[in-house]
Amino acid sequence: MNLTVGGDVQNVDMRAASAFIQSAALEHQGNIARLVPDLRNPTSHRNLYLAVGASSASSASWIEKGYPDFTRSMTTTVQPFAKISSLDVRGQYVVFGSSSLEQAVITGLQGMGLEVSTASVSPLETFKWFLSTSGLGNSYMVLALIVIVSAGAGVILNARSYAIQRLQGGSYWTSLGRDLIALARFTTPIYAGLAVITLVALYFYNSLHQVAGFAWFAALVAASLSTAALLTHGGVLLLAWRVPLIAAVKGQIPAKSTLGAVYVVKIVASFLAFGIVSATLVLGGQVLGQQESKAVWAANSDLSMLQFKTNLSQEEFMQHGQLFGQAARKADRDGTVVFAQMFPFEALQSYDPNGSVAPVSGPPVVYVNSTYLKRETVLDAQGQRILPSDTVRLLVPNSLKPELEKISETVSFSIGVDRPVKETVLIADDQRINAFSSFDGIQADTSFPNAVVLAVPSGGTWMPDGDYYAYATSGGLLFTDPEDMIARTDQAGASGFVTGFRPAALDASATFQKDAAAFRNHLFSIGAALLVLLVTSLGAALVYTRKNAQRIFVSFIHGWQSWQVNAWLLAVESAAAIALIGYGIALAAKDAAATAAGSTGATSPILRESQPLVQWAPTIALAIALLSVTFTLLALRGYKTSLIRSHSADA
Repeated sequence: MNLTVGGDVQNVDMRAASAFIQSAALEHQGNIARLVPDLRNPTSHRNLYLAVGASSASSASWIEKGYPDFTRSMTTTVQPFAKISSLDVRGQYVVFGSSSLEQAVITGLQGMGLEVSTASVSPLETFKWFLSTSGLGNSYMVLALIVIVSAGAGVILNARSYAIQRLQGGSYWTSLGRDLIALARFTTPIYAGLAVITLVALYFYNSLHQVAGFAWFAALVAASLSTAALLTHGGVLLLAWRVPLIAAVKGQIPAKSTLGAVYVVKIVASFLAFGIVSATLVLGGQVLGQQESKAVWAANSDLSMLQFKTNLSQEEFMQHGQLFGQAARKADRDGTVVFAQMFPFEALQSYDPNGSVAPVSGPPVVYVNSTYLKRETVLDAQGQRILPSDTVRLLVPNSLKPELEKISETVSFSIGVDRPVKETVLIADDQRINAFSSFDGIQADTSFPNAVVLAVPSGGTWMPDGDYYAYATSGGLLFTDPEDMIARTDQAGASGFVTGFRPAALDASATFQKDAAAFRNHLFSIGAALLVLLVTSLGAALVYTRKNAQRIFVSFIHGWQSWQVNAWLLAVESAAAIALIGYGIALAAKDAAATAAGSTGATSPILRESQPLVQWAPTIALAIALLSVTFTLLALRGYKTSLIRSHSADA
């Protein structure tokens, strides 16, 4: 059970609360661990403080043997809980023990005036979370389609064998049981070998740490895919059982039902391939942009992002945020704070809850301070470098001069009339302004071509104290000397408010690595999805050819055109292709309509995010549809040639 302890601590005795946690663990014979991020490197190191009440439990050995981290990217140091007995008890806890221990801890801490929330995560929820966040969700879906196609094809290719079993008096359940036994004999050695290989790999990777949790996850994957295979096998076998016995002995299969099932899988694979290809192109563009920004982050590797305490009351957040802002303003004035945050132009406009006025599109706007202008080169329209100033200035690319009034109004509205822009300067076109953060946090791709820049004096009165804290939490404010900033915050009266710091370049690198891994996964998924399209095309052509074998051979003798013989299959194939292309056109049309509404001020709902490459959706859909049709035509041609040769030899 995971516990989050928060609330107001003005009337809470911290030592008494810590003592209660340790005594509760002893009384109820369980262990309680508190997770504390590392001050210097919270992304790769954490501290676990353990209150031991059950010395025989496996978690009790962590103090001496160390915590069994699953991944190498995170190291956990475990220490006795007594080492933090005088610190603020608010934070994250994990309770290892009975429900009575959990309830005792919750009741006791709440009785002291603290707020306690609980959370528990099931293996199924972990499975869903992993698929949705790891970039492997599409790969899993494609794998499921491959399993379904393989299971169905196995039954279809053995249709005559099932007919013979029926001649010998076998029932549906007898044949299904026989298949399952045969599959078990075939797959058990494979699964056993795979399990051994996986265990050996895990042993060398992490000494089998958390192997039980990994086994649960692997079992969920295997169970879900096995269920899909079993249902498909049983369903297709039932269809084969409905074919008249004499026809089944001749090798006939339920053509219409089988073709319908094949095309359901094929259409799903087509739409899935469309989504994966679109996402891959977007990811590819991001990865290329991030690749170019690596040099920028290398040059700014001295910038760090601060981390703040989260389990505070609203009043404490406001108080500590103000104190932090006062300390940050002094550091900003001393030149140790870099401000560089990008805002989408649409986000700077007023939001109309009635949707009567849509946001107007425009260039990105990057807020920077004087320290940024000392580090980064921004040129004016005459090619001279923009130097720091004591006034608030709006720097607009020369090519956007016709839109200067709209840009000035929007930016002035966003910052407020009490903080007016004093000067507007035209800057050179085609400059790539580097912004280190946005609403989403640290930017791996820092480059924003032809961006508008709002330059504010470092440490001036332009930014309120509370804004310093707000920008720091999102990475808008980065610090060249984070330890000095922590000391300044503590001295200002907000001791412990800043809990740690990390190089901003590490966040950018982590984003790049994550996107690069997702890009590789998407490339694999594209290949697998195209393989499903190929296999389903082969299956559709095979079923259709076997169903219409006599008609195809007669058409060959009489010299009929292929489209006349295969008209029904080609019609279905064309309908599937048109549906996919229509979907791509609809996406592009919807995006174009939303863009037009934004530019004309027509009715539009809330601010929408731009859809990268959506204008290419029809082209992507057309390419996939043509590939799918080509697979089917080639398969039809191949099966027709084989059929004609076979019949000619028999004749």
